[in-house]
Amino acid sequence: MAALLSHGTARGAARTTGCFVRPPSLNFNKSKLVAGGYCVVGGQKVSSVIHYGVTQEDSSRYACGQTLNGVGSTVPLKSGIYQVTSTFMVASRSKFKGKILRSRPLTSTLLIGSRVLQCGKLNQTNTPTTTKVCDYQQIYTFPDVACGSLIKSPNSGYTGGYPMWSSKPFYQNFTVYAPSFISPSGSCSRVGDPPNSEHPAFTWMGTGVFRAYWNCSDGLSIFPLLYVYYYAPGANPDGPATCSYGEQNLWLGGEYSQFQLPLDSVGWGGKLYVEWRMLVSYHHGAYISQTYADKVISFTGSNNACYDMSFHS
Repeated sequence: MAALLSHGTARGAARTTGCFVRPPSLNFNKSKLVAGGYCVVGGQKVSSVIHYGVTQEDSSRYACGQTLNGVGSTVPLKSGIYQVTSTFMVASRSKFKGKILRSRPLTSTLLIGSRVLQCGKLNQTNTPTTTKVCDYQQIYTFPDVACGSLIKSPNSGYTGGYPMWSSKPFYQNFTVYAPSFISPSGSCSRVGDPPNSEHPAFTWMGTGVFRAYWNCSDGLSIFPLLYVYYYAPGANPDGPATCSYGEQNLWLGGEYSQFQLPLDSVGWGGKLYVEWRMLVSYHHGAYISQTYADKVISFTGSNNACYDMSFHS
């Protein structure tokens, strides 16, 4: 693995003077960030110290707390973060020819992959735009509600800030993920069935689907309700969906953070409209608000997906 040098090259490190920092890595359970480095003078190692700045981020790339600045080769990480961005630099403890030796700073981002923690903090004066959270403006579940708009319950009496979706649903490698969100507290943790456990809420399209919601530190709870509308090739996009799934036919009302499409979906044609409705409660009381985000997934095949999506044996 190549090292980042302040003088010379990695191969010539033993014959030169300078400081060298190795790219950081994660330990076996991804609970710590580990880096290394050293300084040499005339080919001889000298006492050195590693300086770091580490930012932990959720799946929306929002920072989880303040940047950690310190010294050392290991940095403990929060549980459930999505990725970590770090800058490491190595410096000599003593001066040589009147100067402290330093490596160039090395900045890198490592993907951890957990979408459990959402720490994006809502700025009420700069809320997400409709184009950021919606592919399609019409909401199928409630046609008189605009996608991306915040609908407050008129009888809740709640006077605090409201969380909102901050992205569209995300589709990658046959998996459809709920949108990311931002909240007034900036600290919300996932509750529910752990992904990839042996006991999913139910099986859909051959894959386990897991129930999930988020509890936030300010007493708000965020419930993601899933709705799926499929239009077969040639179907009228302004008419009824060829088949659909939501609160009425998904176990527990579609309260899920992700679901998977089968490998056979490479042969699907038509379009899939995925809609996530965010229901918000305060201290698990009555719902105080709702908002929507949606995504349109287009397919290039010719098969009708309704059979694959149905709950057949």
